Amino acid sequence: MLERLTAWLAGNAAEDLVPRQFGFNTPLPTGVCIALLVGVGALTAAWYWRRLALLKTPRRIALVALRTAFVVLLLFLALDPAVIAQHVRPGEQFVALLFDDSLSMRIVDGQGRSRGEQLVEEYATAKEAFEDRLKRRHQVVRYAVGEDADPLRDVAELRFDRKQSDLAGNVAQVVRDLEGSTVSAVVLFSDGVQMADDPASPELPEGVPVYTVGIGDAAAWNDIEVTGLRVQRTDFDRSPVVLTVGVRSVGLEGRDAIVEARVGSRVVRSKTIRITEPVEDHEVVLEFVPDRPEWIEYEAQVRVADG
Repeated sequence: MLERLTAWLAGNAAEDLVPRQFGFNTPLPTGVCIALLVGVGALTAAWYWRRLALLKTPRRIALVALRTAFVVLLLFLALDPAVIAQHVRPGEQFVALLFDDSLSMRIVDGQGRSRGEQLVEEYATAKEAFEDRLKRRHQVVRYAVGEDADPLRDVAELRFDRKQSDLAGNVAQVVRDLEGSTVSAVVLFSDGVQMADDPASPELPEGVPVYTVGIGDAAAWNDIEVTGLRVQRTDFDRSPVVLTVGVRSVGLEGRDAIVEARVGSRVVRSKTIRITEPVEDHEVVLEFVPDRPEWIEYEAQVRVADG
């Protein structure tokens, strides 16, 4: 709404303006001005409502509304309303375009093309209109992202061979690289697959919007995870360890999952469960006797049986 009002008031010059807020050119704060308008409107309506008591209700309402609107409009104009905007000179602000260059972009979707091929082809079609419009007011910088974010001259140079994809970390890195410049926005083109060994949760500077453009066919979300662990054992050497594993599945109804207790790469005990609901919680009990009397570190895992 504020952008439309700026365009209406400034005409062609609105392209170089970034609207910030609506206000009044008076010593009074904006909130006080709005309260004054509401108060005067209410008093005016009440006064005219009593003065026009002899009229029929429909005509009375119409006249009160028109006269109240006229008084409020005069006061509104007297307060000198204004749109407060920032003037932006071309080239002063940056827009960073991030393109996912990871292996997941090689996945072939239902259209018979990999996600990377879709990105390159569709961006080439939209590039001229998209980037030309951005370059009227901003400097555009491109990055290929994966383990790190690296400058990119052209989208056609993407190879989609990066083994990791730390999307959140990439966005934070680009903002840090452009520190000292004004970053208007970050646009991330990705299939959304996060493949980092230790994904970071960076805090982005306030005021830097991040826009995401999804690549690939939309698909239902499927997931299975360990949600909790409980371990019980008596003090006797040959007593069994009872491991209770909490498991939650989403979108895997009709399939089997295998819950395992492991020591390194060796499976100590496993159990197969049947998933019957779209979202389902299980508690799986694995019982086994340790094979040696010492400190042993076990790991609980869950996986789809045919995955």
